[in-house]
Amino acid sequence: MLFWLTFIQSLPSATIAEAPQINLQPQQKQTILISQTLPVRIQPTVAQINGGLVFPGVIAALVLLLLFSLFAYTRVYVVTPNNEAFVRTGGLFIKKKSVILYGGCIVLPGFHQLTRVPLREISIDVERTAKLAVRTKDYLRADIRVTFYVCINASEDDVLTAAARLSQNGSKITPEDIKNALEKRADDAIRAAAKTKDLAEIDSDKLGFAQEVLNLVGTDLKKVGLTLNNIAISEILESVTYDPDNFFDAQGVRLRTEIIQRSIQQKREVELAAQVTIEQKELDAQKRSLQIAQEQESAKLEQKFQVEAQKAQKEREIQESKDREAATVRRSKILQEKSIEEEEIRKKLSVQQSQIEADISLEERNKQLKVAQALQKQESELAEIVREQSVESGKLQAQVHIAESERVAKLAQEDVAISLLLTKSVKALWHKHNKPKLRNQLRQQVRLKKPNVTNAYR
Repeated sequence: MLFWLTFIQSLPSATIAEAPQINLQPQQKQTILISQTLPVRIQPTVAQINGGLVFPGVIAALVLLLLFSLFAYTRVYVVTPNNEAFVRTGGLFIKKKSVILYGGCIVLPGFHQLTRVPLREISIDVERTAKLAVRTKDYLRADIRVTFYVCINASEDDVLTAAARLSQNGSKITPEDIKNALEKRADDAIRAAAKTKDLAEIDSDKLGFAQEVLNLVGTDLKKVGLTLNNIAISEILESVTYDPDNFFDAQGVRLRTEIIQRSIQQKREVELAAQVTIEQKELDAQKRSLQIAQEQESAKLEQKFQVEAQKAQKEREIQESKDREAATVRRSKILQEKSIEEEEIRKKLSVQQSQIEADISLEERNKQLKVAQALQKQESELAEIVREQSVESGKLQAQVHIAESERVAKLAQEDVAISLLLTKSVKALWHKHNKPKLRNQLRQQVRLKKPNVTNAYR
């Protein structure tokens, strides 16, 4: 296109030649001016006609040539898709290889050869089952399905290597070409990794097994331009296909049988243990149920006993209340009777006190009379002494009167105490006999604070 644009720009441009200068007379100039002002029909010449047709024809030819060039260019120029790369070989003068990434190139038939290299990731399933099952470390066979995720990196070295090693027909690398290159290498890596692990280890550690396969096959795939992105182990099962005439299969069958029998035995033991556990739990549940029933019965009895105890307590409290009321009534009655008896006793004591006071006053008067007689006798006998000691006699007489009064008062108090200590029978005997000797003994006991008056009387 640049060529044709340059060519168009280099074409000569058409110019109009200037008319020659002619010297005219004034009259001729006037005639020319008049002719210019008047409309004149000019007849075109042959040169004018050829000049007006040639230039548009040239333009049309150039446009047609440009369109043809663009069409031809689109036929020979190939653009790489986003998920592909091109390897172009050959050339017009120099033969060479060119890698085209994310662009395009001119491919001339007969001069260039183009190989399409896919850059997208491809998943390839590799299955090893039945007779192709993988043998593990413990001589068992495993049915394994592994998914490999591979791609060709967008680098010139990988693209050139893949185009040289993987392409079958020379124009395109197909997924089948990649699978053919991968499958044999993947088979060797899977079998090599499986020989280092037991079947149970492979099943329990799929990531470790996948990493080991990745390490084994990744370097080998790099040699053909492939990059292994990831491995997914979608299925691992024990194979049921064994050859009894094969030594390794015979070892695997023996180990498999032992493991199955041991597993059956362990399963039976687990079942028995589970059955024993269930029966033990049922027994514990029955014991617990009986214990709960016993606790419920005990609770009922306890509740009944508490009700009976509360009832008995209530009845006892009622009876005690009744007894307290009866005792209060009896006590009130006893106190009332006692108060009546005490009143009677006080009355009797007052009467007895009056009689005692009367007796004491009578005795006192008799004593005073005797004392008066004795004094008169003494006065007559000791008249002279009385006269000499009239002052002292008066004092002595006053003291005698005071002492006598004190004695009489003391005797009266002792008689009152004796009357309080005497019983009815003693009082009767007291009033019956009223002996002075007995009175003196009683007074002596009162002085000595001996309350057993009845024994003294007897």
